[in-house]
Amino acid sequence: MWIGKGLFLGVWLFGYATLIELYAASYRHSPSNSAVSIHVITSLTSSNSWWWTVCAVCFIFGCLIVREWSVACSI
Repeated sequence: MWIGKGLFLGVWLFGYATLIELYAASYRHSPSNSAVSIHVITSLTSSNSWWWTVCAVCFIFGCLIVREWSVACSI
């Protein structure tokens, strides 16, 4: 069960990290009535080796947080 919770936390962390990266890299400097090409988004995400590294780190970090959390559950 902790693996599922850890992966869910990792996906959550990774999603927010991706949104922050995309905002900081492209949306912050563009005017309000412009669009960003899909090529820019893919070059910042799936074509970037650092993005995949952060993906793995977020999953590992999420699993470690959930595994080490010592709160008693009353199920």
